[in-house]
Amino acid sequence: MINDDEDDDHRPAQIQPLTGQTRHRLCAGQVCVSVASCVKELIENSLDAKSTRLQITFLGHRADLIELVDNGEGIAECDFDRIGLRYHTSKLSQFEDLEHVNTYGFRGEALSSICIYA
Repeated sequence: MINDDEDDDHRPAQIQPLTGQTRHRLCAGQVCVSVASCVKELIENSLDAKSTRLQITFLGHRADLIELVDNGEGIAECDFDRIGLRYHTSKLSQFEDLEHVNTYGFRGEALSSICIYA
C-alpha cells in the first residue's frame, strides 16, 4: 500500500513566483552570456536536485545545443510551464528563507537568462 504522506516528502518543491519585494531584494541581474556560464548553472541545478551522475552533450560548436541529463529528483510535471520563467524558483519563497538556503541557486534568474541567451 502506498502512503500518500510519504510520497509528498519525496516530491520536489513546486516552482513558484517570488513576490515583488522579495524579487527586488534578491535581484542580482545575473545573466548567462556564455556557454561556460550556462553549463555552470545547469550543473548547479543538477547538484541542487541531488544528482550523482551527469552527462553533458554539446552539438554545433558548443552553442547549438547543450543537453544535460542527470539522475536528480526531477521536476514535477505540474511545474513544466514555469521552467525558465524569471523570478520563479522552488528553492525559497521569501527573502527570510535565505537564512536556510543550502542550494547553489535560489533567485529564479539563471534559467530565464539561459532561455534569453539561447
